[in-house]
This record gives sequence, structure tokens and C-alpha cells, in this order.
Amino acid sequence: MNVALSFLSENWQELGLEHLGSPQQLSSVLITPRFQASSHVVFILLQTERSEPVLVTKVNRLPGESESLKNEYANLVRIQSSRSGGFNSIPRSIALERYCNHQLLVQTALVGQPMDPATVRRDPAGCVSSVVDWLVGVHEATAVSNAAVPDWFERMVQRPVRFFQQMVPLNEEEIHLIRRTQELLSSLRSANLSLGFEHGDLSHPNVMRLRAGGPGVVDWEQADPHGLPICDLFFFLAYAAFALHRSREKENHLATIQEAFFHQDSWARSYIEEYAERFQLSGSMLASLFVLCWFRYLVAQLTRLSGAADPPPCIEDETIKWLRKNRYYRIWQHAVTHVDDLQWMSG
Repeated sequence: MNVALSFLSENWQELGLEHLGSPQQLSSVLITPRFQASSHVVFILLQTERSEPVLVTKVNRLPGESESLKNEYANLVRIQSSRSGGFNSIPRSIALERYCNHQLLVQTALVGQPMDPATVRRDPAGCVSSVVDWLVGVHEATAVSNAAVPDWFERMVQRPVRFFQQMVPLNEEEIHLIRRTQELLSSLRSANLSLGFEHGDLSHPNVMRLRAGGPGVVDWEQADPHGLPICDLFFFLAYAAFALHRSREKENHLATIQEAFFHQDSWARSYIEEYAERFQLSGSMLASLFVLCWFRYLVAQLTRLSGAADPPPCIEDETIKWLRKNRYYRIWQHAVTHVDDLQWMSG
């Protein structure tokens, strides 16, 4: 019996799970995330009689506590308490415990089908519209004024810039890119923004179509309760664009981004402007947030790979090579260079 089934069997009643039947009727499927920075494995728990997932248990790979699982537990508790009845589209935390010297996070399972690239290609308008509606609902339920979060600009703008400058030995082009990024983002300091829950990685395999209807969203370890507006939408629209164009080669990524976001008649424009009007985001705010979206995601990847909140004394040459070939590095570079071509909310 694996660690997830053992823990649940020993704590079934204490966790209040009797309504799911007997723990002896559970079976599990082990999922090992393939991306390099993953720090845990996932057990999908199925009830034999129902033949569908009922629980999900995440277990950190190494002994000891897991900050990422602690973050996910806290984020799920917080977002589910943000409105009466919570969100059926988001897992609910059941337990965060140490067991056999490993951290375990137990949460409810969402039942549905992955919103994978093939699904997006079959129904692009349905997928994107449902996610836009979901994002609006989440932001409305969790929104606070940025004036109520004094450290927001330092945390979400200045700190990522400083981290990148300290961690990466900048070449001449990157020095220019960072300076231009700082110029573009400086206007956000005095902007009137509503901050709310930001998922931080809104794409496959974290998004699904629920059997009950609408999208479901999992994997909240990177989420920010006081995150930026519209960045999750930018990220999902880019994922949808890559899916629609089957963009696998690095050379295709920028062409896909250019078509989706930078053309006057781009298909993503109506979704961006719908969201922007709801939360009173001007065209200049949108352009700055678009640049910040890709820069922050790039820095988040570096942070996870480094395994530290503060940058190490030096960074390996192989990581630098990886960085400069990374699609999100190229998107950030393109966004900064062509920011004047973004004409949202211009009529």
C-alpha cells in the first residue's frame, strides 16, 4: 500500500470522509510530473464502485516539509472562503499533514476532461469564453484595491526585476530590455488596480472541462491571493493560440503570439477588451501588464529552478543557455520590443 492510501486508511474518520465509503475500496493512480522543477508526486484516488476520482493527494518527493504544498493548502482554503459556498471549479483542501516524514496535501478531486490542445482546437470559442467568465468570477470574488496592499509593487514588479539582474549575467541587449521593462512598468505604481487571486500557470494540464459544465482549475501552489488582473488571461490566451496553431517549434511561437495579440484584428482582442472594461484597465495598463506577465513567468521559472528565494552566487552556463532559448524569454523580448504595436482599448 502506498503512502497516500496508508495515510487515508489510518485517518479516514478523523478527516470526515465516511461519505465516500470505505478506504478499503480506494485504488490509486500515481502521476509523476515531468517538468524539471516539480517537487512532488500526485496520487489520484478512485472509489472502485464509482470508477471516478474522489480525492487527490500530493506528496513531496523528499523527506521533510514542503513550502509549495503549504502554499497550495493555504491558497485553496483562502479562495474557497472568498464567497459563500466557495467554488466547485476549484479543489477543496481536506488535510495538510506530515506522514512517514513526508508532507501530504489531501484535496477533493475535480471530475471532467482535460482542456488539452485537441479540445481547444475542437471548440476554441467555447473553451476561451468559459475561461474568461471563470476568471472574471474569481477576480470579482477576491478583488481588493492595490491601495490596501502596500507592498504589491515591490513584490510583483521590483523584486522580479532585481532577481533577474542579480541572477543573470546580462548582455548588452538584456541590459536594454531590463531598462525598457522598468520604464514600461513604472507607470503601474500609480495605477488604480484591483488585485485578486492569480493562478500563475493557467494552461494545460491545470485546466479542464468539468463533467458538470464550465472549467475546473487545479494546481494552486504558485497562486497569489493579491495577484495582478488579466495576467492569467494573457497566459491562457497564449496557450490557446499555441494549441490552435500547433506551435511546437521555437520559430513558430513568436509568429503565433504576434497574430494573437499584436494585430489590429487579432482574435484575442475581444476577450482582452471584455475583461479590461469589466475592471477598468486602460490600454496603457494592458500593455504594461502584458510585458509584466511574461517577465514574471520567466523569473518564476528561474526561481523554481534555483531552489531559493534569493539568487545563488552564480548561475550555470547551461541554465543561461536554456533561458535564452526559452519561449517565455522570447515572448518577453518580443513584447518589450513591439509594445507600441499593442493597440487594445483604442476603439
